[in-house]
Amino acid sequence: AEKKTPVAVTGQCHCGYITYKAQGPIVKSSYCDCRGCQKATATLKAPFITVLRKNFAITAGEPSRFRSASGIKCDAHGEWHFCPKCGTQMFWQGDKGKELDIFAGTLDDTTVFKPKK
Repeated sequence: AEKKTPVAVTGQCHCGYITYKAQGPIVKSSYCDCRGCQKATATLKAPFITVLRKNFAITAGEPSRFRSASGIKCDAHGEWHFCPKCGTQMFWQGDKGKELDIFAGTLDDTTVFKPKK
């Protein structure tokens, strides 16, 4: 079984307006390649780490939110949170559940992103 190390992660958007902190454990590191995530992040595979919502906090700034009406996977079940100043996609939050997906490119220490091979 994978050991869930309680690590604290921090990150920010491209311009630094939004910063966040999440206390571990990191539930998983993964990619989403649904069309919603592809469009939102302009990537073919959006890398993210999953943390518990209760352990996540915005420490500076106020993200904007976007919800798509496309009806496909992530579009149908949650919304994207992004920087209103530079446009960086910060995280995706589902309508249900206790977790939140932080886009790995926003992490201050990207080595905590460890997807299964």
